Amino acid sequence: MDWKEEFKQKMLGPYIELDDINSGFLLKFGNIPKQLFKYREFDKKDNSIKNLVENTVWMNSPQNFNDPYDCALTANLNKVNPSMSGIAALYDELGISKETQEVEFLKFLSTDDPMASAIRFLVKESILEEKLAEELISAIEDYNNVMIGQFSDKTKDLSKVCSFSESEKSTLMWAHYASYHTGFCIEYDFTTLGPESLITRFLYPVFYSELLHDHSDFINGIDINKANPLSIVLPVLTKSSDWAYEKEWRLVFSNNFMSKPQACLVPKAVRVYAGVKISPDNLSKLENVCTELEIPLIRMKMSNTSFSIIPDINLNKWLSNT
Repeated sequence: MDWKEEFKQKMLGPYIELDDINSGFLLKFGNIPKQLFKYREFDKKDNSIKNLVENTVWMNSPQNFNDPYDCALTANLNKVNPSMSGIAALYDELGISKETQEVEFLKFLSTDDPMASAIRFLVKESILEEKLAEELISAIEDYNNVMIGQFSDKTKDLSKVCSFSESEKSTLMWAHYASYHTGFCIEYDFTTLGPESLITRFLYPVFYSELLHDHSDFINGIDINKANPLSIVLPVLTKSSDWAYEKEWRLVFSNNFMSKPQACLVPKAVRVYAGVKISPDNLSKLENVCTELEIPLIRMKMSNTSFSIIPDINLNKWLSNT
């Protein structure tokens, strides 16, 4: 089994065993790349340079991210056990015996849409007209879609996130996140913090999928007193396969730890990479900062033989010490 899937099953399911917590975090820590990269652009307020100097990253709300599907989820509320949804009370009022309810509810739960099955049973028993039943089913579906949309939007407000990549050589990421190759990229080694650090504990790989994260099993019939609090990060960590080239890792803090966007301390940068189209003024600024911080500054260059960019030359004296 892929370690990511093992980690997901162990740590991010509806429930979690106490014995799995430490083993799960250790499994993930053992697979954190020693090199993770943050692409930056030169902003007017020099916040990106400030982060570099102060050894911080900005934890932002997913509401501000460029992917409209970021943190989106889906769920089939129609799979809610009918006995828990008011259907049982309705059956009681209609005089349907408890014995019949127990037998029929088991049948309903074996279908893709237990709620609709419970309503259509009333048609079969000549208690409800078919047209009215279908209108009721349609109304419930519309209501559920609204609720899921609101829940999905709400998840964007439940955490603060900072993204990293496993690669400093992505031409697309240089274009998207480093202002068309005019910015820079910072290399970090989070493994130096050890497995007990909150930073490494809440640093997760992104899971790429063709489908939205389905939160049904985390809603329907869940015992809230035993529910896994970590499972709420799954929508944050599930992205479209279209983004797989980013090889993304995310530092995720719930609002219990970080209620508003803010800077977060991280290890000192290992290296800094200057974009192939960086301006002379910004290159000079970056060189001065890196020299002061004793961090190697490396210029990226375009390959002469392939559509790729690669590290070229060190622009300060500190490369010899690394």
